[in-house]
Amino acid sequence: MIRNEIRGWLENQEFRFNGDAIRRAYDSRDKNPGHIAIRVLVILGTLLSAVLIVSILFSFGIYDSEIAMLVTGIAGLLAGMWIHLKRQSDVTDTISISLILMGYASIAFALGEWKIDTGLICGSLIVISVACFIFSKNFILPFLSVVSACIYLFIWVQAKCPPVFIPLLYSALAVALLPVYLFEGNLLDLLRKKGYQYQPLRLGLLASVLAGLYIFSPFFLRGLQEFPFKHYQLYFSVPVSLICLSAVACLLRETRFAPGSWKIAIFLIIVLVLGLTLFAPAIGLSLYLLVITFYNAHKTGTVISIVSLCFAIGLYYYDLHFSLLVKSLLLMLPGLVFLAGYWLITRAER
Repeated sequence: MIRNEIRGWLENQEFRFNGDAIRRAYDSRDKNPGHIAIRVLVILGTLLSAVLIVSILFSFGIYDSEIAMLVTGIAGLLAGMWIHLKRQSDVTDTISISLILMGYASIAFALGEWKIDTGLICGSLIVISVACFIFSKNFILPFLSVVSACIYLFIWVQAKCPPVFIPLLYSALAVALLPVYLFEGNLLDLLRKKGYQYQPLRLGLLASVLAGLYIFSPFFLRGLQEFPFKHYQLYFSVPVSLICLSAVACLLRETRFAPGSWKIAIFLIIVLVLGLTLFAPAIGLSLYLLVITFYNAHKTGTVISIVSLCFAIGLYYYDLHFSLLVKSLLLMLPGLVFLAGYWLITRAER
């Protein structure tokens, strides 16, 4: 029923599309649903398998020689990619990606033992990650390729660049998420035959942005690392808050069921929340991710954004130097925002 309504709407809009290709894609998705829980289990199994392979190689003494490590790494990459391109199933994907991850680790160990510059090591691994993404199929390998490339980029910037470059990179990745989520149709049209890479691309970028904040930002490593600048949090929160407001404006502009006064009120509430939480960058980031994933109807991304928002609010709540009453009143504010959003959504469905 829904598919027929979508088809009728597309025809009324004089939108050119290949009906047979869309039908085949739906049939393929129905036969291979690829539930997110299965994907998570496969990813975890893949990582554990890679750790097992590396441990076996260590026990055999392969990693005692830099040349042996490098040869083993290249062989693992080639063998894993060959299996990945020849066979497409969960079992073979686990084997192939485990070999590829083992290859990553072996090459990184070899380059590290040779005392090669950190930037060159990270650059080499980024190139390998991009190549794996380009030639990959299915979901797991392109997802891991995007995440690994972004993490190596963070490591590179943190090791070789001044501290201000970390929030710049973090903001650039956050900006990159905006067109990926807001212009899905254009991106799918650009990818065409590689359209299956869109799903891992958007989820991989989302995971990378969260990793950039929660792993590579110093305010989550207190005691281990001091702030390099005064009010260093603002270097992270201000750009993301502006990007979040842009995303909210796009979403409200396309929301037809709410009156203009409601849109202005919602926008002002978001501005107030972002202003009150400028020294808690994780809240602004989580709100931004929640807006764009909701806009894109990305269920997995929405769940991750909500979990991140709850975690960020918890951190912000216990960090405040106010009385318990004031903390509780401030905590009510995001609750009222979500209740208002829930009311608007349920009203639109009636």
